[in-house]
Amino acid sequence: QQLVLQLARVFDADHVFIGLVDENKMDVVNTLVVCTHGEIGGNMSYPLANTPCARVVGQETCTYPENVQGQFPDDRLLVDMNAQSYIGTPLYGSKGAAIGLIVVLDSKPLKHIEQVTEILQIFAARAAAELERSQAQHQLELHRDHLEELVQERTARLGRKSGVEG
Repeated sequence: QQLVLQLARVFDADHVFIGLVDENKMDVVNTLVVCTHGEIGGNMSYPLANTPCARVVGQETCTYPENVQGQFPDDRLLVDMNAQSYIGTPLYGSKGAAIGLIVVLDSKPLKHIEQVTEILQIFAARAAAELERSQAQHQLELHRDHLEELVQERTARLGRKSGVEG
């Protein structure tokens, strides 16, 4: 949340979000966090087809400094967000797999494209590393919980065996 809030402030942008590729449908992105007008908003899922995000996920940073709606007329989300400018950069895991993207949308044209691109790519590298660390920690917690269940089951079984034999 702090990352998207900070990006919105740095770029003075209306909308910033981090989206992750849906593991079951590679052509769908599920937002992890959305910042709208300086506040954290609700998450959403959206298909990549006919969106600027389709050109970003698993590919490269894309910028549309103005008239992004005109370039992607089938993307209703751009209309709903009153987006005139767009910049998105992909998120990659440490093994090179595409995991998502960070997007900045604004109702005014994008200026200083080179600097904005560089800053967003730095944030993206950090965000990808943090997402991967967070997922690894979650998996470790799941394994720990499962191991604790196994130990409890084994202890209960041993207790029943020693009680029957005694």
